[in-house]
Amino acid sequence: MPLFFQDASSGADAGAIIAALLVNLIPLAIVVAMLVGMWKVFAKAGKPGWAAIIPFYNDSVLIDICGLPVIYKYYLWAGIALSWCGGIPLLAAMVVRYFALRVLLQSYGQPSEPINVIVALVLPFYTYPKLGFGTATYLGVQAAAVAAAPLLPGSPKAITPPTA
Repeated sequence: MPLFFQDASSGADAGAIIAALLVNLIPLAIVVAMLVGMWKVFAKAGKPGWAAIIPFYNDSVLIDICGLPVIYKYYLWAGIALSWCGGIPLLAAMVVRYFALRVLLQSYGQPSEPINVIVALVLPFYTYPKLGFGTATYLGVQAAAVAAAPLLPGSPKAITPPTA
């Protein structure tokens, strides 16, 4: 018998509908939590909060908050744009984001040990709301953290953080 003539009143159908809703709502809730947290992080740093919802521009604002050179934006954007081919571009974007998050954590007075940065990298839906809604305050660009960031090919010979 064709599918459209079957009885839809079984409990299995209701369970399938609930499962489908959960499968779709949980990732949506995770993305919303990350964006709202990022919005608050940007607002604490004196940047427009709405920048969190615009792809690529939110990475630009993040690099500006950290005080890293503009070349970090280009490497991050190129890695994200070319991530569809996997491999090296995706790894490059992850490495650049790792160093940006390390400086961001220091800018908010949080510990920036490798494990904390990896947690921030893997669980941004936890890290951004923690920084945005928590007691952490934006301390400004941390010169020592920016100076400790690696020099990327094409960057100036010495990283000098912007003066406030």
